[in-house]
Amino acid sequence: MPLEWTSGRTLTGLFGERAQNATRDLVYELAEAAAERMRDLAREFTPKDSGELASQWEVTPVRVGVQDALVVYEATVFNESPIAHLIEYGTDPHVIEGGQSFTDPASGQRVFVHEIEHPGTRGIFMLINAAAWVEADLERLLGPLVRRWAVRIERGR
Repeated sequence: MPLEWTSGRTLTGLFGERAQNATRDLVYELAEAAAERMRDLAREFTPKDSGELASQWEVTPVRVGVQDALVVYEATVFNESPIAHLIEYGTDPHVIEGGQSFTDPASGQRVFVHEIEHPGTRGIFMLINAAAWVEADLERLLGPLVRRWAVRIERGR
């Protein structure tokens, strides 16, 4: 007598090649969806003086590999802007040398100097915050993918 939850199928049929392929597709789609959501959130969390830095967040295609004897599905969110890491993590106080100019906030006049003692900046942590949001929202992100996976398994497609 078959188990109720197997709908009359054998365990071999439930965990056979079709189910394994559907599961691989599910994990691939999840990695892709999580990375795309993380990219979108990083763009949202990035300061937008011009919007250029925010628009430069990208995602690599999902790569499948092996790490510590486990199959790993990985996509990377990145920004190639030379200032992205400075905005992400902030900077310590430092000296900027060599003929700089800036607008004096008190007078509104353009001022030219040989060096600037920069006070440093706080990090904005756009990517770190985006990763935390995706992790917190993973169940909602995963739900539609798992439902499609279940239908595919149940219908044998």
